[in-house]
Amino acid sequence: MKIEIEEFALSICKSHGFRSNSYSGFSCIIPDNLILNTSQKIRGLVLWVFSRKHQRFETQFQHYKTADRIKRMVTILKIDSISYKIQIEKAVIKYSESLLELNGFHKIGNGVKFWESTIFNIACDFSYLNNNLDSLLRIEEFTQNNPIIDFCVSYNHFDIE
Repeated sequence: MKIEIEEFALSICKSHGFRSNSYSGFSCIIPDNLILNTSQKIRGLVLWVFSRKHQRFETQFQHYKTADRIKRMVTILKIDSISYKIQIEKAVIKYSESLLELNGFHKIGNGVKFWESTIFNIACDFSYLNNNLDSLLRIEEFTQNNPIIDFCVSYNHFDIE
């Protein structure tokens, strides 16, 4: 059922205005709404990655705190870097906690050191999602309605479709 899970994941990205790329499989990204010259490979905020290598959905919170990402968000949102850091860290913590409440999701890795806390990336193995349409639908619903989306919408950075 892996291919069906992949097709479902791609449809989430396409149906609701997210962008995807082929980084580590593909990612569901809130696209930057302003084009800036940059060397950054990922031009948006990564909600989750569909990892073919690890056979799971996974977060990659480290992308929220790179110097280039901070600079881009300060320019795009027209806020200072301290405000971005405080607000995105709170949003990522809530996002992480909310994902852990969904069945099948668990912490991975050693944690990503943010400014005030260490936040673990979260994953859900494809094996859990096989023949589990309810869980896939919960992932879609969560992708559309979560603390990171709320943060972006509050700055008119993204409109969910």
